[in-house]
Amino acid sequence: MNENIIKPNKKEEKDFKVQLSKKAGAIFMLLVIVVLCYRCCPKCDDKKPEANITSASGDPVADFVEANGSAAINEPDSFNWAVFCLVCQTASCQSEVAGGHQTNDAIWETWATDELTFPDSPATQKDVPKWPICDGNKGPKRQIKHLRKSKQQEIFRHISHNQNLALVVNGGNEEVRRNKSSFDFIIQNKLWYVEGCKEYYSKATEGEKTTFMRFPKGAVEVKAVWTPIKETDKNKYHWNYDDSGHLYGLVGLHIMTKAIPNWTWATWEWEDNPGRCDYMGCHDSFGVVPHNVASKCTDPLQTHCGPPYPSGEMSSALKEMFKKFGLKDDWTHYRLKGSQTDWIDATGRIINVGNSVTENGFIGSSSCITCHSVASFNNTGAVNPSIGFTPVVVNVKGKPDTVQFSQEGPVNDTNFWKNGVPVTGKPTYLPMDFVWAIFNAHNLPK
Repeated sequence: MNENIIKPNKKEEKDFKVQLSKKAGAIFMLLVIVVLCYRCCPKCDDKKPEANITSASGDPVADFVEANGSAAINEPDSFNWAVFCLVCQTASCQSEVAGGHQTNDAIWETWATDELTFPDSPATQKDVPKWPICDGNKGPKRQIKHLRKSKQQEIFRHISHNQNLALVVNGGNEEVRRNKSSFDFIIQNKLWYVEGCKEYYSKATEGEKTTFMRFPKGAVEVKAVWTPIKETDKNKYHWNYDDSGHLYGLVGLHIMTKAIPNWTWATWEWEDNPGRCDYMGCHDSFGVVPHNVASKCTDPLQTHCGPPYPSGEMSSALKEMFKKFGLKDDWTHYRLKGSQTDWIDATGRIINVGNSVTENGFIGSSSCITCHSVASFNNTGAVNPSIGFTPVVVNVKGKPDTVQFSQEGPVNDTNFWKNGVPVTGKPTYLPMDFVWAIFNAHNLPK
């Protein structure tokens, strides 16, 4: 600022504040790039960072997440895009699958799956799941990419008796993965089998005051949803093959990080998803212009409320971030639907964030943080039966009907305690620190 300017007029002061705000955003983006370069590239120069990124801890994604809690709160969209760029770089290790096809794995696609973390039939507690390791040029032992049906939608179909709800568009399916920081916490605390969960509950509640579960700050969990595509459609999607050589395109991606105590929540959608901005609209202050796209929906039970929403244009800041980290063109087809760090806004209004694919059927009441806050187990290791849904009576075609909506707004203490929150005593259900995946734990053989 010029030292000769002693007292600007109101217009000059307003213009200055606008310019200062823009510069602050630009400076943050630059700092993100500098930090990521420093952490992810041993020799950071004019070259774009290597895909096989390294760090002192061995987990550069965890390093970045742990170091940027302030940015996660104050600049959530740009923070989430930075995480996206880190985890979506092409992995150094690829594999050949059935049909002679070469995989197109991003870094997050080499992380531990639910199936690896929570084996269906754990032989003994000594048969500990092992983190998949990239062995030089040989590549890792490939985790079978056998996509499962959406568990969230299967539960919703069951409790809502809506068997006509499409699980995922065009017959695609989902997978859930986690970085090493999250994986190690689950394994080390024996949360990968039911008896271990029971033991954890016992230790956490043995004193007068319950010790709540806390994942490490660098933990990251990812849920991806895929749809079958043709070879000619590869240029429209981030694509990959399953272990049998079937080709899929990515249509939805959730990323949650432990950068802050209640995690960060962000969801991306393929730009041509028909219901991409339904109900809550699409909101991205960093990566796309226009920043906000309004919903076309008026009926709370309606889906795909009109023609596809415009995809907008990637911002120059995001284009630069993509360039710095060498992301392939296939990632340009994805839009951030929204970010979430709290249950309500500054005026007390409920914050809703959800994905039109993974939350199809209950997107109108979807709140990532609220749904995941219900994740918990009791003294037997059994999971909280609410699974994040609550019955609501609505008017359907002129008649009252009970439908299931995802819980939204601040966490409800009755999910965990009987008759309100006591000063002392044990909760009926112990929170799993927002990680629903632990409900995949199985019993050891008797």
